[in-house]
Amino acid sequence: MRQLFSLIILLLLIVGLAACTMRPNAPSPVPPTATPLPTPLPSGLYVDAAQNLGQVSRYALGTNHGPWAIVNPEVSPQYLASGITLIRFPGGNWGDENDIAYWQLDLFMAPAGQIKAEPLICVRLPGSTLQKAVALMYYAKQQGYNIRYWSIGNEPNLYAPRQPAWTIEYYNARWREFAQAMKAADPSILLVGPDTSQFTGTADVDPKDVQGRDWLREFLKANGDLVDVVAVHRYPFPVAMGERPTREQLFADPPRWDTVVANLRQVVREETGQDKPIAITEFNSSWAGTMGGETGMDTVNNALWLSDVLGRLIRQRVDVLAHFSLQSNVNVGGYGLFDRDTVRPSYYTYQMWQRFGDELLYASSDATRFSIYAARKGETLTLVIVNLNEQAITRPLTLDHFAVSGPAQVRLFDKDHQATVQPDVTLTSRSDYTVPPLSITLLTIPGKVDLTATAPRTAPQASKAASPTEVYMSGWRLIWSDEFDGPANTPPDPAKWGYDIGGGGWGNAEWQYYTDRTENAALDGNGSLVITAKTEDPASTPYRCLYGACLYTSARLLTKGKFEFTYGRVEARIKIPSTQGIWPAFWMLGSNINTKPWPSCGEIDILENIGKEPTTVHGTIHGPGYAGSAGPSQAYTQTVPFAEDYHIYALEWEPQAIRWYVDGNLYGTKTPADLEQGRQWVFDHPFFLILNVAVGGQWPGLPDETTRFPQTMKVDYVRVYQR
Repeated sequence: MRQLFSLIILLLLIVGLAACTMRPNAPSPVPPTATPLPTPLPSGLYVDAAQNLGQVSRYALGTNHGPWAIVNPEVSPQYLASGITLIRFPGGNWGDENDIAYWQLDLFMAPAGQIKAEPLICVRLPGSTLQKAVALMYYAKQQGYNIRYWSIGNEPNLYAPRQPAWTIEYYNARWREFAQAMKAADPSILLVGPDTSQFTGTADVDPKDVQGRDWLREFLKANGDLVDVVAVHRYPFPVAMGERPTREQLFADPPRWDTVVANLRQVVREETGQDKPIAITEFNSSWAGTMGGETGMDTVNNALWLSDVLGRLIRQRVDVLAHFSLQSNVNVGGYGLFDRDTVRPSYYTYQMWQRFGDELLYASSDATRFSIYAARKGETLTLVIVNLNEQAITRPLTLDHFAVSGPAQVRLFDKDHQATVQPDVTLTSRSDYTVPPLSITLLTIPGKVDLTATAPRTAPQASKAASPTEVYMSGWRLIWSDEFDGPANTPPDPAKWGYDIGGGGWGNAEWQYYTDRTENAALDGNGSLVITAKTEDPASTPYRCLYGACLYTSARLLTKGKFEFTYGRVEARIKIPSTQGIWPAFWMLGSNINTKPWPSCGEIDILENIGKEPTTVHGTIHGPGYAGSAGPSQAYTQTVPFAEDYHIYALEWEPQAIRWYVDGNLYGTKTPADLEQGRQWVFDHPFFLILNVAVGGQWPGLPDETTRFPQTMKVDYVRVYQR
C-alpha cells in the first residue's frame, strides 16, 4: 500500500510538472595527463588560490536509480535538497533484464527534473533490439526531455558466464550496431560505455574473457571511435565472498582511486590515441551491500570513505561520477543515500560537497588520512577537509595568494553533526586549525585572489570566534537552523515557518498587508530567503488595511507552534533593505502570548532598522511597564549603510542577561538591573522567532517621494544554539 501511495504521488507530479529540460552541458575538457598528487608544501594544510587546476565537473555528484526503488514522500524535502546533479537510469542489472517502458521513463524524469539532475539513460542490450532503443530515444525527444547522455548495456563482462554467446566479439559488434543506429537518430547524443565492472588498471585484476583478453581494451579497440565518455565501475570490497572490511581496511582504500583514475586515462590513451572524457558510473565501498558493523552502508565511516573518494575523483577531474545508489531498502543491500523513509549518513556527504566551488585549486596535506580539497566559487574559497583519524588534528592552514575579507562559515559532519552549521571562524592567511576526529569539515571563506598576498611560513593561533572542535568542547550545540536551501520561488519550509496574515496596523499604524504569497516571501534558489515589500494597485487589490485598499504587501514569518526555545544563542545573516518608511526586523515573542498578551509575554528585538537611519541598528527588550518607546534599547552605528552587505545579527540569552552582537561585536547588554524598580523580568520562558519587513508605522514614518519599491530583506540563514 505504501508503494502504491508513492506511485500515485509520482504520477501526480508528472501531471503537475511540465516536461523537464536539462541543461545541455558537454563533458568538461580532460587534462592531457592525470592530475598530479599534491606535494605537501609548506607543511600542514596548504592551498594556493592562484593555482587553478580547471573546472569541477557539474556531474560529480551523480547517483544511480531504477524502477525497483522509490523515494517516498516522507523524504521529499531531503531529496529536493540532495544536491544530486546526475542520475543514471536504470543502474545495476535491471536494465539488462528489462526494457524501459515509456511510463517508467516518465516516472523517472519528473523527479529528476525537480532537482535539475542530468539524466543518463541506459538502454537494454541483451534480449532487446536497436529498434526499441531508437524508439525510446524518439519518445524522450517528443516529450521534450532533452536527454543527451545514453549508454548501451551494463557490465558486459558478466554476460558471458550467464550467456556464453556473448563473447567479446559479439558484444562489441552488437554495441556498435546500437550505437550507430542511435547516433543516426540523434547525432547530438553522447554515448557512455562500456561500464565494465571492477576496473583498477591492474592486469591481473581487470575483467578478462576466457582467452585472457581485457574487456575494456578490446571494447576501445573496436568502438573507441563511437564512445564519447569511457565508463567503468569499481567496488573495492569485498575482496573475498562474505568478507566485511574493517575500518582500517576501508580507510586505507581512498588513495587507490588516484591510481585507478590515472590507469583509466592511460588505457584510453593507449587504445584510442585520444584523451577522452571518463566516468565512473557505479561505485560504492562494497558490492555486497553489507549493513551495520563499523563499515556498513548505514555507517558514518562509510560516509567518510565516500567523501574522501569523491574528493580524489573531483581532484582528478573525472567527468561523470555516479554513486550506487539513490535509494535501496535494507533487504536489497542498503546501498542507497536514502532508506525507505529516511536518509543514510552518506546523504550528508552530498550535503557537504554540493557547496564546494567550481574552479578547482591546488591543495595539499602533510598528514596521513587527512585530506584537503579546495575550489573557488566566484571570489569565495571553499575547502573540504576529511579527517579519517580517531583523534582531532591541529595543523597550520596556509591560504596562499588569497586575501581573506571576513569570517569563514563552517559546516561539520561527524557522528554528532549531520552536515550542520557551526559558528563562524576567523582565519588569517596562515593559522593553526583543529579538525575533529572522524569528520568532514567544510569551510567557506570570503575574500579574493591576490597574487601579492603571500602567506607567512609560521602559523600563529587563529583569531576566531570558535572552531568546530572548540564549539563542541565548550558545550555549544546547534539545536535548530534554516539555511533556506531549496528551489527558487518556493516558499520557506512549512515545517519551520508559519505566517501572520493581515493589514490591521499591527499596533504600530503600519501600512502593509502581510500575505503568505511567494511574491512576498520565497527562497531565491541560492540559499537565501527573500522577504519582499512591494506596492499594490489599490483599484484591484483584494487586501484591506486600516486606511482602506492596501497600497503595500509584505511578509511576516514566525516559528510559533513549530519551534520555541528558552536561552541560547540565536543569529542570522541578513542583508536588510534601506529606504524611507521601511522597517525590517528579526525578533522574538514569548510563546505564552495567547494567555499573556503583549507586552506581558515579553519581546526581544534582535535587529531593527528604520530606513531613515541607514547606518544604525537597534536591539531592544519589551515587557510589562517597559514597552514601545520605553523598552530598554541599545543602538549600534557604523559608517557604511547596513543595507550594502550581509551582516550577522546575534543575541545571547541567559537567565539574567541578554547580549546583542553585530558581526561578532558586542554592543549591548541588558539585565534585570536595567529595569525600573518593581518591573518584572519576563525573559524566563520559551520564545519563538519572527522575520518581517514592515512599511510605514509610528517609528519609521510613511514612505515618501524618495522611497523605492520593491524592497527586499535577504536572509542567508537563521541558527539557534544552546550550551
